[in-house]
Amino acid sequence: HYTGQEIVEHQPFKEPTWLFKGLLPGGGWTLLLGDGKVGKSLFAVQLAYALATHQDFFGYPNLTGQPLNVVFVQSDTPRSVWQAQLTALGLPRDPVIYLFPNAWGSLTTGITLVQAELTPLKPDFVIWDSMEKLFFGRDLTQKEEVAQCLARLIRVSGPAFALIHHVRKQDPSTPDNARSAAWGSSFLSHDWTQQVYFRGPQGPVELTGRLIEDQVLRAGRDVVRGTGGLWLRSRP
Repeated sequence: HYTGQEIVEHQPFKEPTWLFKGLLPGGGWTLLLGDGKVGKSLFAVQLAYALATHQDFFGYPNLTGQPLNVVFVQSDTPRSVWQAQLTALGLPRDPVIYLFPNAWGSLTTGITLVQAELTPLKPDFVIWDSMEKLFFGRDLTQKEEVAQCLARLIRVSGPAFALIHHVRKQDPSTPDNARSAAWGSSFLSHDWTQQVYFRGPQGPVELTGRLIEDQVLRAGRDVVRGTGGLWLRSRP
């Protein structure tokens, strides 16, 4: 029987901790989603460098207070090719661009191996590229499989990480929808804190999030692909 005695005084909402004010919270995880070769990895590298060098990101203030230890797990491209691409773009060698010795399927075959590789690096933020390769052999169209994969990522990543993932092959008759485009979408489309969606190799880039009231990076205006391949802010 309800008497009204159970009412508890409302606690004020605490201001969230941000990595980049209004753009990227300090907790939860970020899904970078799009077709192959649209620039997801380079966008993630730019994010990694901003965190590791304590710089702003597309004009959004860096609130971390200090450079973070960022690890970019690159399992999608051979090390020599990846490093040559970064050098051609004029990007520095920090933060760590890390390739697991057993990158293909590493989180499928042995999470202990991954933990042993990551622990000495003491990362504050981990970027995983890409889910398809890290969980090679798992059926990522199945939500149960995706749930297990996410649980492993959370276990080894800590409180904040980013995950690069490909869109699933849509029926041409099905309208494009950022929330339903990911494999295992019932988990991938609801569990992230924010999602960066790439609609093509030149953009537009759209970002939505639980703490973001509107799309911060609006379609075709805020972030575009530069001639050299890097993503650029198109307006102040």
